[in-house]
Amino acid sequence: MKRLIQNSKSNIWDTLSEEQKREVLLSYEESEDDSNLVDNDEVMEKYKKWM
Repeated sequence: MKRLIQNSKSNIWDTLSEEQKREVLLSYEESEDDSNLVDNDEVMEKYKKWM
């Protein structure tokens, strides 16, 4: 994640507030635990009416 942030050409990271940065990093950390992930098919089924 750190490398992705550093290599970002758009540098969007610099536009985020400190709270937003913490949330992004927390989300990334939580995504490393498979139990926090939602299956793609489940998401697609839930939101298909908007797609």
